[in-house]
Formats: sequence, C-alpha cells, structure tokens
Amino acid sequence: MKYRFLSGNALKIIAAISMFLDHAGLLLFPTVAFFRIVGRVSMPIFAFLIAEGCRYTRDKFRHFILIAALGAAYSAVYYFVYGYLYFSIFTTFTFSILLIYALQNFKKSVFCGDGAVLCVLNGAIFVFPVAFLYALNRVTSFGNVRFLLDYGFWGCMLPVFAALCDGKGTAKPNGGGVSMIFICGMRSFPSVLLSCACGLHRFCRKHIFRLSRSFFCFFTTKNGANII
Repeated sequence: MKYRFLSGNALKIIAAISMFLDHAGLLLFPTVAFFRIVGRVSMPIFAFLIAEGCRYTRDKFRHFILIAALGAAYSAVYYFVYGYLYFSIFTTFTFSILLIYALQNFKKSVFCGDGAVLCVLNGAIFVFPVAFLYALNRVTSFGNVRFLLDYGFWGCMLPVFAALCDGKGTAKPNGGGVSMIFICGMRSFPSVLLSCACGLHRFCRKHIFRLSRSFFCFFTTKNGANII
C-alpha cells in the first residue's frame, strides 16, 4: 500500500499556520526572528499546492480567472489606498498558473510525438512569457506609476519548478520537484516542524475532509488584511 507522508489537507494547515505566525510576528514581534523563520515554510507549500491545483482542477479557465480576478482586485484597492501598483501573491500565482499551463501543453506535445514544429511552437509559448516576466521583474515603474511584484520573478517560477520536475507530461510534482521548491523557496527552516509533520497528517485525514474552501478564504482574508 502506498503511504503518503503528508496529505493535501495537512499541507494546507501547515501553510496557513506558518503564514499566520509570519505576519503576526512581523506586526507584533518585529524583533523576534523565530516567527519569520517559521513563516518561510508557507511560500514553498503554497507553490506546491498551486502546481497540484493546476494538475487536478477540472476547469482550468475558471481556476485561472478566479486567481487573476483576486489579484486584480487586490492591486486596484492597493493602488487606491497607497498610490502605487502592488501585485500581490495572487498576481504572482496568476503568472505561475499561465506558465504551468503552457508547460503542460509543451510537455504533452513532446511526449505525444506531435512533431518538431509544434513542439518548438509550444516551447516558445512557454519560454517567451518566462523571459517577459524576468524583464518585468527588473522594472520598477512605468512613467510616474511605481509597481512591485510580490516575490518577484522567482516567486512566479517556484510553482513551475514543481511542474517541471515531474515524470511525463503532467504537473504532478515528484520528489525532485518538491525538493527544488523547498530549496529555492526557503531561506531558513526550523527542523522541529519536520518531526511534527508526520503525525499531523493523520489527524487531518481523520478529522478534516474538505479544507479547500476554508483554506482559500483564509488566504484571501489574510491578504486583504495586509492593506489595512
């Protein structure tokens, strides 16, 4: 029987708790490094879950539009309040989703033997947006309008790494993909969390069934609170 170290629900709980501690520590205990260290766990997990969502969603267009709309709304409110464009993590993951879908299309054409011309075309559809995002990350303003992309270029690429390191033509991350996103996504990591994680997933699978909506609402509320 195949044994899973962590379930999707357990990952969502860990990500939510670490994100909450990160922001609470920044606001209430800005000189205590522990909260910021624990908070570094959240971004790689979010990146992993975005890659998983791109694989398992039944409606790719709806999945993309939902995240993009939240990013646009967040940026509009932030611009109205502070006077500059702040592209939140929703916008960052919007770019990630586009890149993952382009990567899935490219890998499908390669592994299905669609022909060299189509493979090159689909590869270009993936590579050009990556180059555009890299160039965009090096620009901080257009005219008098300043803007900032949350987590920058590598934040956009983090979920793509998970999709890049899978087996064949899918976006399901394997061990290599998971290792890469954690290496690239965390500057520090409290090792005690690793020892607690194995027991946590059993509680989640036994007592918590569908956390997707609750997790999504929590993530949205937290980012909305950042504006205040």
